[in-house]
Amino acid sequence: MIPPFAQIDFEVTNRCNAKCHFCPRDKTPHQGLMSPEVFEAALGRAVEFRDAFASRFDLEVRVALCGLGEPLLNRHVADYARAVTDQGFYCSVSTNGSLLDEVKGRALLEAGIRQIDINVGDLDVEYDEVSRLPFETTRDNVVRFVEMAGDRCRVQVVVVDHRGDPTHSRRVVDYWRERGVAHFLPYPIMNRGGAYEVDAMAFAEYAESDQARELLATSLGRFPVCPAPFIFQFIGYDGQHYLCCSDWTKLTPMGSVFDTGFVEVFDAKIRYVT
Repeated sequence: MIPPFAQIDFEVTNRCNAKCHFCPRDKTPHQGLMSPEVFEAALGRAVEFRDAFASRFDLEVRVALCGLGEPLLNRHVADYARAVTDQGFYCSVSTNGSLLDEVKGRALLEAGIRQIDINVGDLDVEYDEVSRLPFETTRDNVVRFVEMAGDRCRVQVVVVDHRGDPTHSRRVVDYWRERGVAHFLPYPIMNRGGAYEVDAMAFAEYAESDQARELLATSLGRFPVCPAPFIFQFIGYDGQHYLCCSDWTKLTPMGSVFDTGFVEVFDAKIRYVT
């Protein structure tokens, strides 16, 4: 389902303190933190896109401090959130919750974030084994933030079904619901644009692959185009426009925010996905 808004992901960082086995962290060729200079340029491009383009189509533009890493590793994240909300954007943050202590949580709320997505799809010792992080710390952080947030911020727990076990996912949802969480985002395991090997998604080995290529070759201009690069736009920590959030290997830089706007990137994206 395509949402009634366009989202711009600011990759605050692509570093992470977790070690989840279903995350292709080792496939990223370079890692870093988004600097204030890059952030200011990216925010300027977001304002430009909203005011000069999206407003013509009555399209809301939202900004997510997200990317491929853990945003709370960037010490400027609350300042970035405040700058985003000061410009009138709906601002969300994605985190694994392990660093969401009281100080950081209060700073994000005071900055005006409207939504926080917390990726915590395992419990107790299973969480420790999957993420290599202490579950008790994350649990306490989530519970405290829910209480602090009240009605000011939508708290949503992301449950990645990396086990392929709906029963486990329901147990996780029940656990967090009992602790005050009202919103959940179930997510299937995915191959991250080919960066992570998933047995059920080894498309190159499918017997139907040759037939699919023939259909695409003879249906140019009539087959569906993935909307993700256009609905969910992505600015890397390094200030580069990338095709989308599935480009873990950073193969498709399409210009810097210092000299290229979103509308200019659209043409390059259309050519690439076609």
